Amino acid sequence: MAGCRPAITQTPTPAETAAPKPSRTPTIAPRWNKVREFTAPKGMKFAAFHDADFGVLLLTENKVWNTSDIRVTADGGKTLTVGTTEDDYCRFGVDIVDRDILWNCGRGTPSGEGIGHTTPTGWKHAVSVSTDGGLTWVNTSPLDGEGPLHFAGASNRGAGWACHISFVDAQTGWVASSHPQLAATSDGGEHWVPLSLPENLPNIAAMNCLDRENGCLLDFQGFLYQTADAGASWTSQELVLSEGQSMISMVNAPLRVAAVRFTDPDHGLVAASLSGGGKSQMAVYRTTDGGRSWTVDSIPKLLALPYLSRDGKFLTAVDFIKGDRLSLWTFA
Repeated sequence: MAGCRPAITQTPTPAETAAPKPSRTPTIAPRWNKVREFTAPKGMKFAAFHDADFGVLLLTENKVWNTSDIRVTADGGKTLTVGTTEDDYCRFGVDIVDRDILWNCGRGTPSGEGIGHTTPTGWKHAVSVSTDGGLTWVNTSPLDGEGPLHFAGASNRGAGWACHISFVDAQTGWVASSHPQLAATSDGGEHWVPLSLPENLPNIAAMNCLDRENGCLLDFQGFLYQTADAGASWTSQELVLSEGQSMISMVNAPLRVAAVRFTDPDHGLVAASLSGGGKSQMAVYRTTDGGRSWTVDSIPKLLALPYLSRDGKFLTAVDFIKGDRLSLWTFA
């Protein structure tokens, strides 16, 4: 047709026709990686890190439980500062809200008469809080009331001792013994209210208070119990362990061999020291559907007393055998 120019056909260059080259960077699944490790000046009953640098250690001298030796670090353990406490009592549980607010719990003074050298019939269970980053600790009202607020079952192995603590902030949180017994406060420990427990709950291995209504309990049999109404009702999900393995039971002792942390009602972690099946080691389980299903994170062989940070990114591990050894892990 007049005035029309012929169409111009371009031949693609080899670079344009070649298939895109695959990336040479392999895809690596997230896993737990060691951030640091160090040896404490004494044995540790427990330790907790909030992030890569800030943490608190509960130290003991020659396995003597009754000690208030709290050490705080803001540089990953290079420097340990002694925290000042109002009195001396056995401290077993720690929870870190942030770099300012920290909580701990333990067995206080005897409550109830013992005969001769026998153990008293009960104990005043102590809870204390720090609002200055662990430098000073102030006692709240003790769990020494009669009836459900009196943590019973005291023994030389600590079945009734307050060893689990989980707080949302400076006001709201839970304290529990493995016995099991559970109490809550919404006014910073001025008053404690007993919470109803799941029916037939045998014991408490770990717990997490997410807010005033939501929280969960883990037993040594591997069942996770969750509430969305402050303990008025509970649902349960089973944490399926590997064949032949079971959680190391510390029903009659205050050592915490498991930890649970939810960042919201759906997303959570459980770290537990397991035995059986030909090996003893820690496993970290992860859920994204409120505990209906779980996956197991890749983690090197480790057997320890665990603590999970509030954001679920850091795992503190106190060596189960060598109590003065600590390692810190992050998930990336």
